[in-house]
Formats: sequence, C-alpha cells, structure tokens
Amino acid sequence: MKNIKSKFKTLLDCLGKVRFLTMYYWILAITIILFVGSLSVTNAIAKKGVKREYQEYNESLFKQAQAEMERSIQELIQIAYNIMSDREVNTYLNTKSLSERSRLLEEVIRPEFSSIQAIKSSIETISLYDADGKLVANTGTFYKDVIPETTEDAITFSSLIQIGTKRYFGISIPLYNINKTQIKGRCGECFILINMLYLDEMLEGRLPTSDSSFVLKGGDNQVMVQRGLVAETSINGSGENEEFDRGWSIYQGEIKKTSWDLILSVPNHTLYQNLNYMQRINGITYIIIGLLLLLFFVVIYASILRPIREQTLFMNYYAKNRKSRMEVKSHNEMGLLAENLNAMLDDIDMLTEENLKSKEQVLEANYQKKQSELLAYRNQINPHFMHNTFECIRGMALLYEVPDIAEISEALSRFFSYNVRGKGYATIREIADHIHDYASIIGYRFMNKYTISIEIEEDVMEQCMPKMIIQPLVENAVFHGLEPKEESGTVGVFVGKEKERLAIRVWDSGCGMDEKELETLKNKLKEFDRTSLLPMQKHGIGMVNIYRRLRLFYADQLEFNVTSKKGEGTRIDIFVPLDRKMEGEEHVPGILD
Repeated sequence: MKNIKSKFKTLLDCLGKVRFLTMYYWILAITIILFVGSLSVTNAIAKKGVKREYQEYNESLFKQAQAEMERSIQELIQIAYNIMSDREVNTYLNTKSLSERSRLLEEVIRPEFSSIQAIKSSIETISLYDADGKLVANTGTFYKDVIPETTEDAITFSSLIQIGTKRYFGISIPLYNINKTQIKGRCGECFILINMLYLDEMLEGRLPTSDSSFVLKGGDNQVMVQRGLVAETSINGSGENEEFDRGWSIYQGEIKKTSWDLILSVPNHTLYQNLNYMQRINGITYIIIGLLLLLFFVVIYASILRPIREQTLFMNYYAKNRKSRMEVKSHNEMGLLAENLNAMLDDIDMLTEENLKSKEQVLEANYQKKQSELLAYRNQINPHFMHNTFECIRGMALLYEVPDIAEISEALSRFFSYNVRGKGYATIREIADHIHDYASIIGYRFMNKYTISIEIEEDVMEQCMPKMIIQPLVENAVFHGLEPKEESGTVGVFVGKEKERLAIRVWDSGCGMDEKELETLKNKLKEFDRTSLLPMQKHGIGMVNIYRRLRLFYADQLEFNVTSKKGEGTRIDIFVPLDRKMEGEEHVPGILD
C-alpha cells in the first residue's frame, strides 16, 4: 500500500513539473482520440438504438392518442349514466298524463338536455324514446332514420353514421324504471348523436411524421376518422414488415367500452433520414467541442487560474489587515468577482455595526408583542361590560319607574347573552324565548307597527337545532319584507311536527319578490348545492348563509322551500329530522365565562 502511495506521489510530482501548455496539449490530443473513438462507436450502435427509440416514441404517441380517446369516451359514458339514473327522465317516461308530461318536457327534460349540449358542443341531437320505440322528446336537429331498430341492454357506441356530407356516431342508452334503489323493467331509450369532429379533433397534431396516419375503424370495419396518409399494407396488429427500411410500422389497439379500433401507420424510411441527420449533427458537435476545448485551455490560465491565485494570497493577507481590499485588474467575471468580494467585505463591516441595532429592535418588538397581548386580554372584558351595562340600565329604569326601558334593557341583555354564550345549538324553547325578546325589541323600535306572531307546538319544545336560524329569518322578514312597504304588517313563525319531521315556517305580509328575484334567490341556493361555495354578496346572515349552515348540518335530510309573490309577502318552509343529536360547541372564549 505504501509503495502505491509513493508511486502516485511521484506521478503527481512529475505532472507538477510539466509546463502548463504542454499538459494542455497532451490533454487535447487524448481528448481528440477519445472523441474519434466515441464517434465510431456511437455510429455503430446508432441504427439499433434509434430504431428502438423510434418505435418507443411512436408507441408512446399511439398510447397517448388512445388514452385521450378513451378519456373522452368515458366522459360520454358518464353523461349516459347521468341520464340513466335521472329520476326526472324516469318520471317523464312513466307519466301517462299528457299535461304533466308536457310540463316535465318544458321544465325539466329540454333544459337538462340543452345543458348537456352546452357542455358538449359536439352533441348534435339528444332523442328520448318510450318503451314502444316512440319518440317522446328531442333536442337539436332530428334525423328520423338514425336510430338502430334494436338496442342492447347496455350503453353501446355505433360506427360511422353518414347523413349527407356530414359524419356522426351515436350512443344508445337503455333506460329502466327506477324505484328508490331498485331497477325494474325497461321503460325507454335515449339516443345521442355526436358530430365526428369530436373524435377527429383528438387526433389533430398527434402524427409523428407528415406521411404517417391515424385511422379509427368501427365495429363493422368502416373507417370513422382518418388523419394523414393511410398505409397500403395489411393491418395485422402492432409490428413491422420484414424489410424494415422500406415497410411500415403498424400500431393497433381497441378503444375501451366501444367496438372501435385505433390504428397508427408510420413509414420506416423516415427513421433513417433522421439517423443520417443525427450522425452529421453528432460529428459536427464533436468537432466544435474539440475546438472549444482547445480555446478553453488557452484562456483558462490567464482568465481563471492566475486571478484565483491572487485572491488566495489576498485572503491570507486579509486576516492580518481587515481594512485592506483586493486590487481589480480586469472587468471580466473574475474582475466582477473581485469587486463583489470587496463589496462583501464592506457589507460585513456594515452588518457588524448593524448587528447591535438589530438586537435593540428585537427587544423592542418583544416589548410591543407583550403590549398587544395585554390589550387582547383587556378587550375580552368588553362583552362582560356590555352585559353588565344592560343590567345596570334595567335596574335604574326599575328604580325610576320606567318599565318600558327596563323591559327593553332586559330583552337586550337576554338577546346579547343568547348570541355570545355557550354552544352553537339550542332547544326550541330557548329559541322561542330568544324570538320573543327580539319581538319586544322590534316592537319598541317600530312603535308596535309590526306584529310578530309566534306559534310553537309543545311537543317540539325540547327539540334541538342550530342557533341563529329562525331569528335571522324573522329579521329578514321585518327589514326586507315589511319595512320597505311603509305600512303595518305581520311576521308569522310556526314550529311544529309535520310528517314525522320538525317543520319551521316563517312568513310575512310584506312587499314580497317578483318571479325574477325569486328565481335569482333559488339559483343561488342551487349554486351552493352544486359548488359548496357562497355567491359573491354582502356580508352578514343572509338567506344563502342560513341555507348553507342548514345544508352543512343536515345534508340531504334538509328540505328548504321559498315562495313569494310581489305585494303579498314571502314564505319560507324548512323541514329537518326530529331528535337530531347535537355535538360540539361554538364557544367564544372570554365572553360571559
């Protein structure tokens, strides 16, 4: 081992004695020899390697196109499943009343089919047939002889459907009677006619070469989509001809859920065109790299090694004299490095001075933080103060025999305590007391101009539900229903048991809403059900926010209905399950604790 180390050290000593340029020339000569040998080896194995990469690339393009088409087919299948499971469509097909069927057609079927066409613009026609094969609904252009005479008991995709100069394909969807969770006998069929451009656009820009081709064939071996030049060779699966340089590479696969076949044909002669081009580029690249290495070795010492040595000597000297700075001799990268080194040393001196200042700032920040925490604890006393103030006002009113002020102060005190104390839910009895307090406040506010009628069945008094639901509805009825009308009015509240559910009803005799305003409100509620997002609106407890809280708490068990007529008032009906178990708290720390 010692002998090896000794020989290696001797070799390094010999190399260290060689002139720098001589060493560079030897390295350059060795590099050129390695380059030439490497070029010969790469050219020898290029044909095999490029052929493999060529086939892998083509196969990758084919699989991407196949996956894209299968993804789009899956989207169409999802639309078909939605139609199959749509209870409105099932109700429409099983309705015998012409008037009811006409209403469902205009209010449900056509809008739903139109929304599907809006999502998929390539859908030309959606037709609905009853169990006897009779057309009962249609959107888009109707073609009489397009529907197959028989349909399988599954979603099926047709081959090419030629109508004049236009090309289409279709989806046949069997429809069955749906009774809750059970599927019974067949009740009809839906047929969707789709423009072939929907499939044609998926293959656009996916051809590996200008003389290759994509072909999509239907179950009857009929060409549905064609992109590029079609190969004249017979298609027998993925593979190639015996003479690779003069044949075609064929890639073929089935589109899942359909009877279609996707075929990619690529001429093999393009491979060798690319190979020759690559070999020329490879040779030129090697030559350029060699010349650049020669240039690199010429300038490396003058531009890099000597400045590095000078900087090393300077750093050794800087330890003795920290006020010294490096002399800048050039304006290239090494000169810029020297300038940055001097600037860094200046920054070090400046940062040393600023370090003491920063410590003082940290101490000041900690002091301010403690002050903020103290202020936060102090602010928690305010709710106690508000509650005690109401009680004080009530006591003084009783002392001076002003019962009205005492009554409203007591109502405000209970109203405030209810809102900030305890859990996020309450019994109907507590909620009723809260509404009575609110009614008292409103009575004094509007000089008994408005009447708030409260009717609550005794059987539901101990039922629980989330707080701040009924009272905000009453408040909305007063300020948005009665107050704009500028005359006396009534707000009614009913809580009771209906059909084994807890029924909550709030109505008013106010100004009401027209059809457009009512439809806008219902659309906001539907938008929340669809996206779980609140619409852009003013902050506060509005109708949509109340609906959001109820929907998040009761989920699909909630029934929420709004009816209104301009000039006559608004009515809100809410139905939720009885005996709902309440868990969790919405606790506000530091308030009335």
